[in-house]
Amino acid sequence: MLQNRENALTEYQRQIGRVLNCIAHAWVYTYPVGEDEYVLVSQDRNTGSSLLRLHRGREVLYLGASQRIQIVDADNFRITTSRYIYVLWSARPNERIIDWHYHRRQNNSFQAHLHIRDDDPRTTNHQLANRHIPSGRVPLEDVVRFAVQETNIDAREPNWTTTLEATEAIFRANRTW
Repeated sequence: MLQNRENALTEYQRQIGRVLNCIAHAWVYTYPVGEDEYVLVSQDRNTGSSLLRLHRGREVLYLGASQRIQIVDADNFRITTSRYIYVLWSARPNERIIDWHYHRRQNNSFQAHLHIRDDDPRTTNHQLANRHIPSGRVPLEDVVRFAVQETNIDAREPNWTTTLEATEAIFRANRTW
């Protein structure tokens, strides 16, 4: 059973690494936070930062990606995501652009939502800034796809669409929601 647990974690990290390496020089690792529960985090291989450096031509943006995962069936290498936070950051200090969250709320319910950020109080001029906007759960592949297709982040992987399709097929086949 221990071998299967380690294999499940290794395979999951490998898949998430494939996704993130479509747009960044990412290293993915986990650390335990409970019995069969782990936090998965990404790190930029060039800088060591928890924020992955993304390129849009000469401009630099950043992506933070973390998940809390649980092994639900080590014999069949099944892992479920119990929380995630994905954040797209501007190159300006402490300026988040958009966040995708799935986590326990104050009333103990879980809710997927996103935040459109406007962290500069001098320019906050829309009512949706920093609100919890319902979104449905978002696979990491969709965040990477959004980064490339909608914000023009440079893909590092020439076959990034094929990579995302392959990893997302595994995710969709095994998801519990």
